Amino acid sequence: MTVSLFVIVQEYEQWRSAQNGKPSRPALRDYWRAQDAKHGSRPDYQLWRHTQCPDSPPEKRQNNAAITLAALQSKEPLIFGAALSLMPSLILAEDECLLQENVMRALHEKLSLPSLPVAPHSSALSLWLCRAALAGDPIGLMKDLQALLIKARPDWKCGRSIDLNFLREEAWMPLSQKVTLRLLVAVITKLVHLVCHDPAVSSEQLADISPWCMSTWQLLRDSRPSQTATPLIEVEVLLNAASTLRCAGLYAESARLTALALHLLPERAPAAFVQRCKVAAWTLAEVGLSAPKSLRVSLEDLPFPGEPPQSDKAKELALLFRDEEDIFQTRLLREVDHDPDWQKLKACGVVLTHPLAALAWVGKKAQSYALKKQHDLLQSAARLAHRYQCLYTLGRILAEWPESAEKVIHYAQALRQSQRRMPVLRDFSAWQTCTQQLRIAWGKLETEAIVDEETLFTLHETLLDRDVTLTRSLPAELRVLALRHLHGSRSPSRLVQALQADPRLMQQLEHKSAIELWSISAELRERSELANCLWISVVMKGDAASGKYSWIVQSSTGRQIKQGRLRAATAGGSPDSNALIQEIAQAIQQLGTSPEWLLLAADSSLTDLPWQSQFMQAGLSARVSFIPSWEWAFRVIRDNDTAKEIFFEALVPEATTVQFAPMTITGPMTQACLLLPGRDGADASTRWSVCGRPESDETTRRSLSIGRHPMILSEGPLYPGAFDEDLTRLSLAQSCNLVVSVSRPLTTSEREAFEYQTFSLPPNVPLSTRFKPLASDVWQMNGIPW
Repeated sequence: MTVSLFVIVQEYEQWRSAQNGKPSRPALRDYWRAQDAKHGSRPDYQLWRHTQCPDSPPEKRQNNAAITLAALQSKEPLIFGAALSLMPSLILAEDECLLQENVMRALHEKLSLPSLPVAPHSSALSLWLCRAALAGDPIGLMKDLQALLIKARPDWKCGRSIDLNFLREEAWMPLSQKVTLRLLVAVITKLVHLVCHDPAVSSEQLADISPWCMSTWQLLRDSRPSQTATPLIEVEVLLNAASTLRCAGLYAESARLTALALHLLPERAPAAFVQRCKVAAWTLAEVGLSAPKSLRVSLEDLPFPGEPPQSDKAKELALLFRDEEDIFQTRLLREVDHDPDWQKLKACGVVLTHPLAALAWVGKKAQSYALKKQHDLLQSAARLAHRYQCLYTLGRILAEWPESAEKVIHYAQALRQSQRRMPVLRDFSAWQTCTQQLRIAWGKLETEAIVDEETLFTLHETLLDRDVTLTRSLPAELRVLALRHLHGSRSPSRLVQALQADPRLMQQLEHKSAIELWSISAELRERSELANCLWISVVMKGDAASGKYSWIVQSSTGRQIKQGRLRAATAGGSPDSNALIQEIAQAIQQLGTSPEWLLLAADSSLTDLPWQSQFMQAGLSARVSFIPSWEWAFRVIRDNDTAKEIFFEALVPEATTVQFAPMTITGPMTQACLLLPGRDGADASTRWSVCGRPESDETTRRSLSIGRHPMILSEGPLYPGAFDEDLTRLSLAQSCNLVVSVSRPLTTSEREAFEYQTFSLPPNVPLSTRFKPLASDVWQMNGIPW
């Protein structure tokens, strides 16, 4: 009975593993002499020995073409089947034996045969690899592979990792699973490359084939031993996958993979490959995603990319924008020649050597005298920027010439969708720039250009604190990793490693229901505990000096909305912000409610206004609590999860001595965190010591340890600032529902009164009652006070 070549290969692998290190030449000669004596007459054995075993010293060099032909022409299925499994590597390597016409004829004859009954899935895969290596019909071949894999594993879907365990179960393929995996990766990559370079292939067909890139990358990832560094080939496959997705018009998905690839780039990568990554970093800058510090680029410093092609300056710019391996760039250059919008830019003198870079340059110069009056040019540039998801450039164009209310609305929706599609690895400074551009574009429209209430709500939420809102919307585990990524220096960070292990984490928000104005209104009507609560949203639009504003006031009984413009308090002075507060107070009174709490979402430029005192002067006794956005508050209120294993802590800044009497904490304060005052205010970088711990205990607390508490009470000022520096915002983004702080240091009597009011009342006294007396501008509340 003929022994399967798989058994012979297994014997060889066992012999190699039993050797102490690399076998000597005499040992190899003795082993192969014995094997030749047993199997030398088999052409499949000879083909494997001469093509897959480079360390086997042949007694006599054989003709590969003759061996291959003999193996393929064998009548025994195990022999010609084994030969077929060895052929893909020869085809990809363009072995000289394939030049023989009779060899190719024999190969094609065998490819028409069905798979072997003894190994249906393995032999079917080897047949497919042969056909795919020849690359006759790439799209048809990919469909055949999908059918083959689904037949082997019915629950498999394209885009997921490919399970090749059937190779081990059927024990037939003479090549190791690792070698077969590499062949599969190489063949799929070749087919995808051919499809993307075919001008006749449509975007829909590219979208169908693009998930194979993810499957290819996950094949490589899963074959790598755990706890080993990411090899360069995985990063390269990710970049190629991102390029394929861009060819298919899936720009958000492409940005995800580009961001992941750049954050996985090894420190010691070849200069040529680092250059590829620097080119890819420009696409991240356009969609507001962050790149590692060594790869970050600034669209504000963009040079004009239209220098004469042969000049030294043009060659230097080509290194910034041109990646010869990026199939999207090749495809884009073909589109430029036929697309009317690109031709409009060309007719206006824009050099399109690097099309998207030229588009970004138009956005940068949109406010210049030479371009701002060319509305046709800006219109074409805006359409192109929207098509290719160049959100940063689109914002700069709209800020100069918004064209219509619909364009501004679509831009706001695109920004929100960008965050929903990729909620992590955000570039917060780029997001602030984009929202500022949206603010200016909205301000240039007529006052009543946008009056739909849901649309206004979307604009408000986009302009408010999306950094905190978005982070809080993440699953709890991913939320903590995202905040650690902000402050950590390890590369890749634990967040990036988690995304690498499970890419679906990047899509967590994509299928979450969006928060809309009507859903918040319904919640206020249906939940009795919200009856005494009123929601306010205030944003400024236009440039800072215009004084244009928009506000929404929502109660359980109704809603008030207004857009207007503040007048200067004095000639040539700044807008009268107190008039805005009085106007909102009148709207609250017109709703006919007497709320106890006012949840106020406002621009950062408005949070320092005397909201509490002005409302009290207007006859409102309600207590103001600032929230990052209505969506943040809505999600927190609906979140029923309570913090586990979190207990009261009193913290003091390191190297600070503050008297603190231990207290017995009961009731709703058992999970609070009390921050005692230091010499100055505190921020996210402040280190804290636990009161009551022995001096030998060096345990300290940082922002992440503090933010896990549902409630934070600070008897000292907390400095505001950028997201990664602001302890209040970081805590609200993590797990905290309420942060109470002061605007100035407290006196001794004020501290005692505060501690008695919050900690010494009976356990059944609710939070809202404990905090109600803090209705002065000395105290600032951020979050949900119940």
